[in-house]
Amino acid sequence: MAEHGVPISNAEMSGGIPSFGVANLMYDINYGRRYEYRDLEDLNIFWSYIGHLLGIREAMIPRTFGEAVELLDYGYAVMEPPSEYADALNDLSEMMLETLMDKVHVPVVDARVKSAIHQALHGLYFFIGGQVLGRRITGTPEPTWIGRLAPKLVTAQVHLANLDRRVPGYWKRADRRRARGDTYWAVMHDAFTRLAAEKDGGRGPTFAGHDRRVEALGRAG
Repeated sequence: MAEHGVPISNAEMSGGIPSFGVANLMYDINYGRRYEYRDLEDLNIFWSYIGHLLGIREAMIPRTFGEAVELLDYGYAVMEPPSEYADALNDLSEMMLETLMDKVHVPVVDARVKSAIHQALHGLYFFIGGQVLGRRITGTPEPTWIGRLAPKLVTAQVHLANLDRRVPGYWKRADRRRARGDTYWAVMHDAFTRLAAEKDGGRGPTFAGHDRRVEALGRAG
């Protein structure tokens, strides 16, 4: 990271460990999912190791789940207002969602089904991010009745998942699910790869946007 990755700083990268790591389980907990503390520690170890591989200075890597939460809290406390690119990112997210939904067509009621999916997602944005974030991302003043119902349905599914873990044979069932693969991820990966290729002259994603060395930019890492 000291040689590559500019303009991503070590501080920003270290903040990504709890943002992409422990925060995701905290979202689950917000919906009622139950985890043991060791699960949270394991996730922090996993993402801290990713941070190590990316070259983040060791002193800036959270060693425990508690340190990761403290880092996340600090990041939220000093977070700057949305940048000039926020609206463009929202538009991109919407375009990716449209691309994903275009993979499936529901005869007769296609438009209604996809409208309901949009409303449900907007409701989840409001539930997780509150009024300010929900309004900014969705462009709507408040969720519809479908949007208000969506978090309740997710919470019900989470409680069923909690129950599933208590029924004997859970790990065998989990192994079977993993063997089948993640259908959503497979569809999403295919759709987004083709979208990236269409928007980038057929080249697709290169993931080389931060490969220039520090010296080439004339600044410290």
